[in-house]
Amino acid sequence: MSPPDPTGPGRCPRCARGLSPLDWPAVARATVLLAAVSLAIRVLPFGAVHRWVLGARATGRARCPGCASRALTAGAVLLGRRPTCLARAVVLARLLRRGGRDARVVVGVSRDGGFAAHAWVEDEGRAVGDGALTADRFAALGHAGSRGAEGPI
Repeated sequence: MSPPDPTGPGRCPRCARGLSPLDWPAVARATVLLAAVSLAIRVLPFGAVHRWVLGARATGRARCPGCASRALTAGAVLLGRRPTCLARAVVLARLLRRGGRDARVVVGVSRDGGFAAHAWVEDEGRAVGDGALTADRFAALGHAGSRGAEGPI
């Protein structure tokens, strides 16, 4: 039996409640990272962005994927525009890796025959954040950011 999905509300005490003043530092980090990554993926080769994700060193206790995703969503609202799925995935992977988790960015294409692509984050083999809702509709082409296993991105 696999462990419960850690991304849903109620999976940890912080996810069970709404955002509080204790969450604002994480929201501020996510907002700044989203702005920087949105620019970086437009002007830098993805290899440079990928190395930045891989370079994240754990700086604290493991962050719950649901809490990190909530901070990211709040950061996107503060920016006033919807970031791309790639920008969101890169930032979420970076936040989770800084919390000591083995998160990776996955890029995939639509399974239904139409032309669509999507990026999401996997942690411990599970799609987390926005990816938990959409990953089953996409076939993974490759991944970036996993310790010990790299795909063809």
